[in-house]
Amino acid sequence: MSAERKTLTIYVPDLVWAELKKQAIISNQDASDVFGSYLQDWQVGNHFNLGLKSKKGALGPGRKRSLMLTAERLDDLRREARLAGCSVSQFVRKLLIHGIPLIRLAYQASDAHPYSGRQAYFEDDGVSAWLYLSRPDSGQAGASGWVYNRIPDPSDEELRRYLGNKQVPAGAEYVDDQAQRTLYLDTDLRFVWNFPGDAVAVLLDGQPLVYVIAGHPHGYSRHLIKPGPCGPPFDEALFSKHFRK
Repeated sequence: MSAERKTLTIYVPDLVWAELKKQAIISNQDASDVFGSYLQDWQVGNHFNLGLKSKKGALGPGRKRSLMLTAERLDDLRREARLAGCSVSQFVRKLLIHGIPLIRLAYQASDAHPYSGRQAYFEDDGVSAWLYLSRPDSGQAGASGWVYNRIPDPSDEELRRYLGNKQVPAGAEYVDDQAQRTLYLDTDLRFVWNFPGDAVAVLLDGQPLVYVIAGHPHGYSRHLIKPGPCGPPFDEALFSKHFRK
């Protein structure tokens, strides 16, 4: 006999809705379907699986959504909401802002140095992320550096399926145990240039993960443990020379 299910109506916040629409376009789905798929295995911290199921049909007026969950999970939510000092619906909305639906499936960002005429491009294609540094007054990349893998670190055999792609992940033998990362909507991603504008680094949540220097064929990546097809490991002395004068 199935557990009794309750209905909880919440408002989907603007930030969540905007990201759901982007992900729906990428995956060729309806935003409501994307939302529903995320809810299947959604975890609340390390405490419990929320066990939400979204009712069929498009999101309603004002992007309200009726969610179904077991009575036991509703009691769990009530307890967590009391600890947070808010209502159950407010608590779920807060979870949505920081939860699984805000994982970026793919992402691009760019920045231009004000004097050198160079541009920097960050591209996460859902398999791996790379940083590119252009030639002066040109959008054409002159150097590039691997940043992280989105997929589990591939073996040599698994890497073959990505040959010919613009971007390839770094192989398992070349990376540390932090090389696979998830990019969240609220991740702080920043470009940092050296003064002449011939070197650029990417920082995620304040940590420099890779830097690229004009004239160097590959960037220097924090999650690499030895030189390989994706370049050399992060060189702290070289980073300080270019970025900490």
